[in-house]
Amino acid sequence: MLKINQMYKEKIRFLISGGFSTSLSYLLYATMIYFDFRYYLSMTMAYMLGYISNFVIGRYWVFEGGRKLNSISKEIFLTLAVTITGLVLNLLIIKILSETVFHINYYLSGFIAIFIVTFWNYWGRKKWIYN
Repeated sequence: MLKINQMYKEKIRFLISGGFSTSLSYLLYATMIYFDFRYYLSMTMAYMLGYISNFVIGRYWVFEGGRKLNSISKEIFLTLAVTITGLVLNLLIIKILSETVFHINYYLSGFIAIFIVTFWNYWGRKKWIYN
């Protein structure tokens, strides 16, 4: 029973911290799009801001077991690998939704991409880093 409660606690904390980081990221992304920055620069900058906030919150609040890793540099490297993969997925989704297939605006495609890739970020961190 204790393990089940811990699992739900972790997922709820991930959703809260992810919601905060995602909101922060999307706000920067939308602001940069508004000022006519290209989507790939906007998403990259936004994603890196989200990575920093998510790393700190994830390490100390969501995946409390992450502090068991012997090396913070190893933890940074692994979370950065998950994040870069997520960034590439985000950029591909935006390109498909806005430039090649559906031609929807960048605000909506960025929102959809961030929403989809959130699941990758949780799974990647949980399975490869904070297991």
